Amino acid sequence: MERNIFVRWATAKVIWEARNQLDIPRDRFADFANFSESFIAGVERGTCGISLDALLQLAEILKVEGPELVRRIVEELKRGPQKPQRPTGRQPKTKKQEKTVKAGAAGVAAKKKANKTAPTGKPKQIGKTTKKRAS
Repeated sequence: MERNIFVRWATAKVIWEARNQLDIPRDRFADFANFSESFIAGVERGTCGISLDALLQLAEILKVEGPELVRRIVEELKRGPQKPQRPTGRQPKTKKQEKTVKAGAAGVAAKKKANKTAPTGKPKQIGKTTKKRAS
């Protein structure tokens, strides 16, 4: 049983490092592999096991030959893998993602400013006006 957890920890480290070398966010990595983000997160934390078939599928996305990925895991096992100490939850955004978020926030702020109330206390009409039906 103890051996299984070491295999998971070694696999977690190797996959996490390979993904981060390519600078692929976890959600996109999961999408590319057709796996859920929670499954990938579990594999990278060492809390979830992975089949050989799934491991080879991840190797393809990581642009690593399957045997090479397995060799890296075996090497990590020889070094004596440690429990992954990465924080759980969302990963920090890359600089490109931060720029996108800031640009989006600027657009939201502009919309909020446009929606401020008029001096009469009534909201300003934005967009098409509605016509009243004739009765």
